[in-house]
Amino acid sequence: YSISSRRGRHSLTVKDVAREDQGRYSFVVHDKKTSCNLKMKPRALTILQELGDQSVCEGDIAQLEVKFSQENVAGIWQKDGQEIQANERIHIVIDKTSHMLLIEDATKEDAGKYSFLATYFDLLTSGHLTVQCIDIVIPLKDQTSLEGTKAVLECKVSVAHITSVKWYFNDQPIQFGDRIQNVAKGAKQRLVIGRSFASDEGCYKLVIGKTETSCNLTIERIQIIRGLNNMTCSETQNITFEAELSHAGIDVVWIFGKQELKTGPKYKVVAKGKLYKLTVLNVMKDEEGEYTFMAGENTSKANLTVSGGAISRPLKDQTVAESQQAIFECAVANASSEGIWLKDGKPMGYSDIIRSEVDGVTRRLIFEITKSEDTAEYTYKVASSKTSAKLKVEAVKIKKTLKNQTVTETNDAIFMLELTHADVTGAQWIKNGEEIKTSDKFEITVVGVVHTLKIKKCVVPDESVYTFKLGRVSANA
Repeated sequence: YSISSRRGRHSLTVKDVAREDQGRYSFVVHDKKTSCNLKMKPRALTILQELGDQSVCEGDIAQLEVKFSQENVAGIWQKDGQEIQANERIHIVIDKTSHMLLIEDATKEDAGKYSFLATYFDLLTSGHLTVQCIDIVIPLKDQTSLEGTKAVLECKVSVAHITSVKWYFNDQPIQFGDRIQNVAKGAKQRLVIGRSFASDEGCYKLVIGKTETSCNLTIERIQIIRGLNNMTCSETQNITFEAELSHAGIDVVWIFGKQELKTGPKYKVVAKGKLYKLTVLNVMKDEEGEYTFMAGENTSKANLTVSGGAISRPLKDQTVAESQQAIFECAVANASSEGIWLKDGKPMGYSDIIRSEVDGVTRRLIFEITKSEDTAEYTYKVASSKTSAKLKVEAVKIKKTLKNQTVTETNDAIFMLELTHADVTGAQWIKNGEEIKTSDKFEITVVGVVHTLKIKKCVVPDESVYTFKLGRVSANA
């Protein structure tokens, strides 16, 4: 509040007006009094994402989500007109403009009409949740596959286009990726293993809700008859690695560092019968190192030595969490060599948090605090030699959010939140729009990925909404 007076005119200014500032205000001087009412008009609220109809399998997690044009909109979740309370199975999550309702281990009793009511705006959005019971029409069948080739396990279920399925290998959940994928096509469910390994042999199980089917996969082994040989060349030359297998038609993989090599301007991959070849075109110094040939889980390795060249140790790819430090480092053959740093092929721009460093033969590019826009390919170039690596900046997310707290007066209240990454900087705790600092009243601690706010000896004025904020990530309780 700000109070002022000038030449008989008295003014009361209410700064950063909030909903709780509504009410009747009075000015009193001696026995004179004048009053007025302050009322708020709510800002227009728009639903950006309505609740839609959703279908899940019995036993799965149902996630209902609504998004608004404003953050932290107050509201309640309802099922068939009755307010929903959070418990061990039902979770209510607020993330800025998003409101989510998570229902674990869904049952037929969870089916119904769900609504979210923005109470202050009297705005409602609804959708129906259907919980399906799935039957196996055609079960999985035992399969035999040649190591290094594609294996497909398939079954047919009673309901088409089901995506909430779980696959298990020897009773362990399968981690999907480029090599192993889950494919749903109509009523058919498929597990596609792009290049089968000997270790893929075992029992596979598909679970949809409370229904399951299983089969065994047998892998026929292959062998490397003749492995790779070490190679030596000069910069700009072409070299060819060659290997021979016991079988033709194998889907082999060539790897340099952590990168899979495919046919393109730089590499030529050829398979002819049982012979498999990799040609490296226009070899540069940063392509010196160990090359790996993989056929199933069989491997053969060889080293490529590039004589001459200006760079003796290449850059390596970096993956960091947003706000963490990242350092690219390479080495040149001559300490007096001068080079330039490039970002996606263009000269680098430097700042207080991005700088380059020369230390003898070592060249460094240092990001003191990384941001999402720093994700790119970075190159250090000296004369005709260059080395490149990619920087990936991962977004920090909330793994376990804040929970509402109710405490007895004079007791302590503790808010805890878990992030996906440790060693992040810039986290804030906020109350009523103001950042909280460690004091006799508040204790802020960070242990690994866990951030904690302790409110000591709570009193009634401590009641409020407390916010954790880190960049674009926030949570309230």
